[in-house]
Amino acid sequence: MSEEQLIRLAEELPDVPRWLDARGMLLRGRCEVFGRKTPRDGYLAREEDVRLIAVVEQPTSEAVREAVAETTAGWTLVAQLDVRDDLAAMLEDWSLEGAVLHTLAGEPVLEERPPDADLRSLTARDRSLLAKLPATLADELSWAVGEVPMVAAFVDNRVASICYACRESESLWDISIDTLEPYRRRGLAAACVRFLIRKMRHKGKEPVWGAVDSNIASRRLATKLGFRPVARIAVFTL
Repeated sequence: MSEEQLIRLAEELPDVPRWLDARGMLLRGRCEVFGRKTPRDGYLAREEDVRLIAVVEQPTSEAVREAVAETTAGWTLVAQLDVRDDLAAMLEDWSLEGAVLHTLAGEPVLEERPPDADLRSLTARDRSLLAKLPATLADELSWAVGEVPMVAAFVDNRVASICYACRESESLWDISIDTLEPYRRRGLAAACVRFLIRKMRHKGKEPVWGAVDSNIASRRLATKLGFRPVARIAVFTL
């Protein structure tokens, strides 16, 4: 599909948290679409950069097989709960978990004492910083630096925590955060999130926080910052 066709597909979906993954990929214009033959068909959007597949409505089993062909460890597929069981029967090698989507009303809750770190936005000129990060994290961020809004917390001139907008729509953005092991439980992730929330609000965009059920720490941090659950989705991982 052309970029214009992908944008038209995105415009068919409401700009709400449960469709942010699908709309974000479609609006970015770099994904493939499987199964969309008529306007009534369900389909899957797949983007190689982020190793993500988003299911829209009820795609055919053939479309699902095509979309997941040649996927390897590290891929994620997200879907609405009403198609979860059908997908589970087709994705026998994938792990299934529920996830909660949260939104924020008002300002994020402030810490009593800011963490001892320097926060700043990252651009394409900071790509060399990836070489100093663990390989898995560096690989995750390789597509994002310079492409999407990103902020890092520095401790002793080293990247300690990163938050970025992994997907965006006209009014929403999805929070992705990671803190290196030696720097956890210092409030750095929360500081990065607050920083980027304020930056994105200047663009008129509100945050969405997704957390799988098993990630209790992520859900607790969302609650601590003032986020509240608004929807649930199904998350398959390979």
